[in-house]
Amino acid sequence: HGLVESDVIVVNSQAGEALQFAPVEAQIVATGEQSGRLDSAFRDAAAEIQRARRAVEKLLRSIAYPLFLLHFALFVPIPALMGWRGGTWFFVWTIFVLFWAAVAAAVTFHVSRRNHAAYGRAVARLPVAGTVARCAAVSRAMRGASLLHDAGVDLPSSLRAAADASGNGWVALDLRTAATSVEGGRPATESLAVVGAFGAEARSLIETGERSGNLDEAFARISQVEEDRYDVAARRLAVGLAGILMGCA
Repeated sequence: HGLVESDVIVVNSQAGEALQFAPVEAQIVATGEQSGRLDSAFRDAAAEIQRARRAVEKLLRSIAYPLFLLHFALFVPIPALMGWRGGTWFFVWTIFVLFWAAVAAAVTFHVSRRNHAAYGRAVARLPVAGTVARCAAVSRAMRGASLLHDAGVDLPSSLRAAADASGNGWVALDLRTAATSVEGGRPATESLAVVGAFGAEARSLIETGERSGNLDEAFARISQVEEDRYDVAARRLAVGLAGILMGCA
């Protein structure tokens, strides 16, 4: 038995345990339950969860080395210059606490604002880091839309679930606008033209996919292209941060 509520689907197992999924995985499981193919639905949902986890791990690996350099730049030269006198340790620990407090504040601010369209648009326009954010959001969204549409979910519902999965308020707002436009009877190509995060290649793929009746394949192709761009941008970000920090050190 399954229930879809807000952003989570709860599937009750025979043992009475509840399994919770994010929006795209929730729709996949709900569709699988309706079609009697829960086995396939769970495999698709698990693959999507693993894909999202790998994307996060890639980003963490990219910034791990720059963070190490930042630690070195902040906490090694100061004690050496001060000669490890009595108040040196207190000074170093104060910097350490302030540094991680600033990191925690930045992360908290990002999490609290990421679903706001204006903030998402501003982040996406940052050099290099903005490309990472935009590519990650579009890749997640289009992967979800592809899986759902291929599973038989109607296009407006697929786009709304993809919007929730994007993690970027700007992309999400545009996708919801596109979903409403499709419900109003407009073609997918025209409706998805409002998505500002799409480039010319994505729009061309959508147009081709709509003409051929293979929108799910077009969405999957867009997701793969953006994921490849994400990998390149994440490496550029790591190299750029490392170069800046080594220069400062």
